[in-house]
Amino acid sequence: MSDMSTCILDTFILTANDPRTSGRSPFSNVMAHDLEETLGTRPKVAFVGENHPYVFALMLAVWKIGGIFVPIDAHVPPTLLDGMLEIVKPACLYLSAVDVSNVSPASVLPVEVRVFHPENSTVPALNKRYGSGSNALDSTLSADEPCLYLFTSSASSKQNLKPVSLTPKFILTNCQSKLVWWRRMQPTANLDGTRVLGWAPLSHILSYMQDIGTATFLTAGCVQIYDKLLLLDYLSVAHWTCPGLLQLKGWSLGRTL
Repeated sequence: MSDMSTCILDTFILTANDPRTSGRSPFSNVMAHDLEETLGTRPKVAFVGENHPYVFALMLAVWKIGGIFVPIDAHVPPTLLDGMLEIVKPACLYLSAVDVSNVSPASVLPVEVRVFHPENSTVPALNKRYGSGSNALDSTLSADEPCLYLFTSSASSKQNLKPVSLTPKFILTNCQSKLVWWRRMQPTANLDGTRVLGWAPLSHILSYMQDIGTATFLTAGCVQIYDKLLLLDYLSVAHWTCPGLLQLKGWSLGRTL
């Protein structure tokens, strides 16, 4: 798919609202309304943990109210987590209830901790909880203002922590370039509706520049948020479709977010 967007979120919204590719409104609209009621507009929202569909929807909801999403590696040491939160000063921190290694250390940090239960936060469960997601809202995300803070993996102490800010325009421009390269490498392949195995952690730039931005948003495709315990099963039914991508024979998130 192609559009005239200058912002990666606008590209997603256009795809999600296109009747040719989606039959329902995104339920992240309702999540965005809920966030706005408790955090206001343009909040910084942090998350620590493994990839999960709920977190993907949370990221979109944060962006839809003009906020900044701060994904942090699940294996971050408590001292570094404290330093990261001190730098970005998020309005709240999201954790999975089963992430016992982070729930306890986070409980003593000077930030509001919000816990979600992954077994009750699957795509079908979110669809049931938030209904059709018919509450439309106008995105306040600026193309040239930060929407993501990513911390580099080289930090060994609080003193050398370095967050990198990414704008929606920067993400979109790089994703467009990557899609052009994919099509040049496989000129006969139809990349529309690509399904990708989203195994890059949300705390890593590859997740946005490849799995989410390029393969999912720009091709009107789907991303499979994997469970590490099922990774071998996923790989066993996968086959390569283009450089860096795995297409899966099975359901994935679609465009319900």
